[in-house]
Amino acid sequence: MPRTFIAFALSEINQDRLVRIKTDLDWTGADIKWVDAGNIHLTLRFLGNISDDLVPKIAEGLADIFAGTPGIPVTISRLGAFPSAGRPKVIWAGIDDPEAQIVAVYTRLQEFLIGLGLPAEDRPFAAHLTIGRVRRLDRRHVLKNTLSAFTFEPPLRQSLTRIVLYQSALTPAGPVYSVLGEVSLRDMSTPRE
Repeated sequence: MPRTFIAFALSEINQDRLVRIKTDLDWTGADIKWVDAGNIHLTLRFLGNISDDLVPKIAEGLADIFAGTPGIPVTISRLGAFPSAGRPKVIWAGIDDPEAQIVAVYTRLQEFLIGLGLPAEDRPFAAHLTIGRVRRLDRRHVLKNTLSAFTFEPPLRQSLTRIVLYQSALTPAGPVYSVLGEVSLRDMSTPRE
C-alpha cells in the first residue's frame, strides 16, 4: 500500500529560491530541518496509505477532471509558521491566490476523492509551501520577528500547471517522492491555437 499525496508541483527556479531563505533565517539560532529543494510542493491532499487498485483510478480521475483547466497564476510573498509564529513547528511560504482558484481545485479534488470512498479532509485547507521544520528554538522572539518582517524582493511568481499524485517513501535521509501520475493544466502564459 503506497503512502501517497496529491500536490501542485513547483518550478525548479522557485524551489531553489525558497531553499536560499535558509541563509536569511539561520542567524536566528533556530534549529530548523530544511526541506530539500526538489521536495517543496503545494499539498492539495494527503491520502496516506491507499490500496494499489486506487492508484490508477486516482491518476485517471485527475486527468479527466483537470485536463484543460487553466493554470493558476500565484505569488509567493511571505513567510509564516504553524501553529503560529509564536509557537513555530513548521516554517512555510505563503501563496497569494486572490481569485481562490487553488481552493476551487481543492474542492473539486475533494469531491472526486469522496466519490472513490476516501474520507473527507478533517481540517480546513490552507495553501502553503512547507520549507522547514523547527527542531529546537532558543530565541523564539527572534524567529517570530524575522518571519513577520520577511518579504520576498521581488515576489516569487509562477503559474501552477502540474497536479501530481506522489508516492512518499520515508528513509533515514528524509522522504523520497516518486510520481505515480500527473496532469498538466493549460499554461496561460502561451496563447492557445
